[in-house]
Amino acid sequence: FVRFFKIEQDLYFSYGTEDFLIYIYKFNVKVDKFEFFEEIEMSKIFEDKWVFHDFHVIHYELDKIFIFISDKLGQLFRISGELDNENKKFKLGETIRLQLGAVPIKVQCNQELNSLFLICGNIWYISFNEKDYYPKRVFFQSELTDKLVTFSIPLKLVDKIDRAEKYGV
Repeated sequence: FVRFFKIEQDLYFSYGTEDFLIYIYKFNVKVDKFEFFEEIEMSKIFEDKWVFHDFHVIHYELDKIFIFISDKLGQLFRISGELDNENKKFKLGETIRLQLGAVPIKVQCNQELNSLFLICGNIWYISFNEKDYYPKRVFFQSELTDKLVTFSIPLKLVDKIDRAEKYGV
């Protein structure tokens, strides 16, 4: 995987290797280039060998982050941590491993709702507005049997005021 992400106003670049390493670089505005920030050895965190599929870093509180990593077998790894700018690294904390399905998990951020959607045959939802940061399965009202969901399209929410102005309601 290769990912760009922001924490506050700082831009980061990350990539994962087949050796179970994640390299993270932080953009230095003064010299106008990315500089090495941290290396995370996933083999020290997880004993099993697995294949990276997706990677997201979510900044949900002051200096608090979650690193979400999914694999090709439907597993989601959530690593809590803190941003330590002084020592140029993330202080990694608790790691949770969840089996959400049997196919690769696609992670889709929704900054407007401050949440994540996880697509892996089913849809799972994590909200960062609550204190329960575990995925919850999304069910549809008329759903009597499971339906295979393979992708989603983010739609921008419109405030009631904007709708009222636009449609004269």
